[in-house]
Amino acid sequence: MKFKSSLAFLIVAGAAVAAAPQGIQFGRTYAVGDVDSYHMKMNIEGALALEMNMDVAQKVVKVYDNGDADVEATVSGGKMTMAGNNVPIPATKPTTSRIDKYGGFVSGGAQGRSAMSMDFSKFARKLPKEGLTPGQTINVEEVGTEGDKVKVKGTYKLESVEEGVAKLHSILDISSEKITTPMHMDVTTFIETAGNKLKRMEGKMTNLSGMPGMPPGMQIDSVSITMERK
Repeated sequence: MKFKSSLAFLIVAGAAVAAAPQGIQFGRTYAVGDVDSYHMKMNIEGALALEMNMDVAQKVVKVYDNGDADVEATVSGGKMTMAGNNVPIPATKPTTSRIDKYGGFVSGGAQGRSAMSMDFSKFARKLPKEGLTPGQTINVEEVGTEGDKVKVKGTYKLESVEEGVAKLHSILDISSEKITTPMHMDVTTFIETAGNKLKRMEGKMTNLSGMPGMPPGMQIDSVSITMERK
């Protein structure tokens, strides 16, 4: 009788372990030649209301031993809508930046850094280094060692994993040597668990007065951004 009870307990315990949610690790393995294409939309609220739409292509041109990659970004097909008027945005020359396997910006040339100063998506794409299970929230406080020494402080929550897509909610404050007043970021990111590639990202940035590259004399209250794989 005791043997049967123990066996039943082991069966139930084993089933519970098998059914337990598995932790998700977000680090991406880059490969030279990989190309990610997205459509990005930004709504800017403040002294003027602007909407910007553009296509972004990101190509991996070099992979480092530690997992970082040089990523060449090109913006095309852009337009800006203001007061009902559409203004074309010229396509940019490719700019290259070094990105770590969690999507964090490491460094870039002078041209690349200048071009990315208002690229809010570079912060929103950043993923946690720790593994997470659905429903788990972790705190993060990191300071970059290169470039502008970007500081990231806040929380990540893995809200769900369904049909191979992880839903991650990030609430972060971003500062650096050039970002004097921390920018607040509230973003939901959808990541394909097979390969850890971004599928969709949507969020809002506030507290932008200290961001470099902001138009002088123009008050910007918030920037809402969506970015979706094409």
